[in-house]
Amino acid sequence: MEEDLARQASAPNGSAGANQVSHEERKRWTATEFKRGLEKQLTSRAQSRKRTRRSRRSAQRAGKRKRKKELAWSKSRDEYWNDKARLEVERYQNELKHLCGFLANPSKELWENIKDYYNNMVPRTYPVGRPTNMACHNLCMINKAPEGTESFLGLGERYCVQRMTLDPKLTDTITSRLEKSIRWKYIFRLERDEGNYKPGMYVPSDKEPDKASAEIESCLANFKQKVTEARRKYNRRKATPNITTMQIALMNRLRKDKRYRTMPADKGCGQSLIDTEIYTERAVSDHLSDSEVYKILSKREATAQTKGVAMIIERFITDNQDALTDYESTYLRRGLK
Repeated sequence: MEEDLARQASAPNGSAGANQVSHEERKRWTATEFKRGLEKQLTSRAQSRKRTRRSRRSAQRAGKRKRKKELAWSKSRDEYWNDKARLEVERYQNELKHLCGFLANPSKELWENIKDYYNNMVPRTYPVGRPTNMACHNLCMINKAPEGTESFLGLGERYCVQRMTLDPKLTDTITSRLEKSIRWKYIFRLERDEGNYKPGMYVPSDKEPDKASAEIESCLANFKQKVTEARRKYNRRKATPNITTMQIALMNRLRKDKRYRTMPADKGCGQSLIDTEIYTERAVSDHLSDSEVYKILSKREATAQTKGVAMIIERFITDNQDALTDYESTYLRRGLK
């Protein structure tokens, strides 16, 4: 076939006869080429489907890498869940320690835990120096009083709980009140004091005073700066509280829990704890419902009574205008507003 093609290529254009390729030969050449192409395609597919067998050493290495990867993933998963469980246990232990002040070790005997508890106590919490005349009245009927209520409320309403850290706004509050007081004194420095000033007759003003002289303002600024610098030395220092950890937790709980209400008992007999629901119910039933002391008024009657009292005060001021001083008259008229 190649010779025929060569003869066809060397033949001049337009020549005919023996050198002309017949239609049958073209068909035969086309069929032969198609057969060769099909054989080549089938051969390439067979070669691609044929799997190359790996050596034994390569298979062992691949299996070793796979096992190592699975072990690393399993170890990472176990570490994740162990850390999560450890953090949860620590959080629960911190809550118990903050609530009770001590965390017992379950692997130790009871007497060993008691020994550890007393070894960790600071001298201020020893029961030797506690007052013996502590009084607390538990009047709760609906909710159970929290543990340690008697020892905490028995300290009395005048017991001053020491702060562990300084209030960050305390310095600003003190200096602001001092500046306001000095500026008001500077404004009224020329007013004559007649000796009839009574603080109870006046209501504190919310108005901000004008600034004082430049010398006074400079002294106030220097004083505030010195106080702020001195306070920075104690920002990170924590004072030792004068109550136990359990009492601190109980104080925060009673402050936030609306189910309980603390109030002083009669005749200085200590503090008492009562349910808020019982307290409200007894305040209405024992006091406001007493018809001999209180009387139920309608809105119209209450308005009429208020206007009548205002007229009596106004008549009193008019009749005794000469006897009343200016500040007394101002105080009475201010109560009518």
